[in-house]
Amino acid sequence: MQTLIIAKEVTVWNESFDCNHLYLMNDSMSKVIAYVRNRDKHLHVFKHPLEIETKGRKFEILERIMENDPNRVEVRGSKGNIYYVTKKGDGYKCSCTGFKYHSSCKHIQEVVNGQ
Repeated sequence: MQTLIIAKEVTVWNESFDCNHLYLMNDSMSKVIAYVRNRDKHLHVFKHPLEIETKGRKFEILERIMENDPNRVEVRGSKGNIYYVTKKGDGYKCSCTGFKYHSSCKHIQEVVNGQ
């Protein structure tokens, strides 16, 4: 079961060119499956998901496309963002950036503690 995210990049760049695109990404926003360039409006699909560096970049999540998964819990973050905590074997993973970099987060603790 997989969640996909449609996100618009809203990073403010110093350069004069417009390089913010619309992306189809995995639930942790670490890989891009496809994107639409602003200038040509054409969908570019990768044969295999491509790693993307999101540090220093900003994205607005437009939509989440999610299959039903009984092991997945939706958690609202302190700033109103929605994250997904998924039980994997004896452990958990979360779709937030904190989990991506630290392999743990407060959203998992909320689920484990039943808050």
